[in-house]
Amino acid sequence: AVSAAEAGRRSAAARVKVLESQRDESFIRAPFDGVVTEKAAEVGEIVAPISIGGSMARGSIVTIADWTSLQAEVDVAEAHLGRVKPGQPAEITVDAIPDRSFEGKVRRILPRADRSKATVKVRVDFVERDEKAVLPEMGVRVAFLPDGAPAGGKNGKGREKIVVPKAAVQSDQGGSYVWVVSDNVARRQDVRLGPNSGERIEIASGIREGDKVVVRGAERLSGDTAEVRLAE
Repeated sequence: AVSAAEAGRRSAAARVKVLESQRDESFIRAPFDGVVTEKAAEVGEIVAPISIGGSMARGSIVTIADWTSLQAEVDVAEAHLGRVKPGQPAEITVDAIPDRSFEGKVRRILPRADRSKATVKVRVDFVERDEKAVLPEMGVRVAFLPDGAPAGGKNGKGREKIVVPKAAVQSDQGGSYVWVVSDNVARRQDVRLGPNSGERIEIASGIREGDKVVVRGAERLSGDTAEVRLAE
């Protein structure tokens, strides 16, 4: 009797293990921590690891965003690509919240150009972000900054307004820019413009307080750099 009871116990224990294994297999675990941005399946639907041709099974259940690797992807004109490099600081502005900007850093320049637009895609990491305000697939604009320049919108906070004469701001098909002077050399710097008032215009991002910009004769400069002489 004891032997039969022991055999029954072992059989029941084995059955419990089988049921526990089946239970565990009923859970689908994400490969990383994140936030669900899309639910692709409903209760009762058939799902499969991959979508099979002709099958009614879905190939995915949810889409998960990894907040630790949030990136902005922007098109950069081929003519300006020489001024962008991995590791370069940048300032990211989200179209939905134009009064705030976020610190970024260039992650990668994709090794393929879009011939129809003459652009190359560049990916920029969000160094600082607001998970409640910045969501995947939102539209963004990016200003690429000089090495060592702090992003004006770090932590999404405001910054003191920088205003320059309208004559200092030039533009072409690549966008707006100013000429920043250091050691008698003017370097072209892309900027994002804010509101203008009369003959002055706000620079929302791209330069910082204390930068010297060319005003008189700025329209005659060309290329990426030019030698200049400061007026006495």
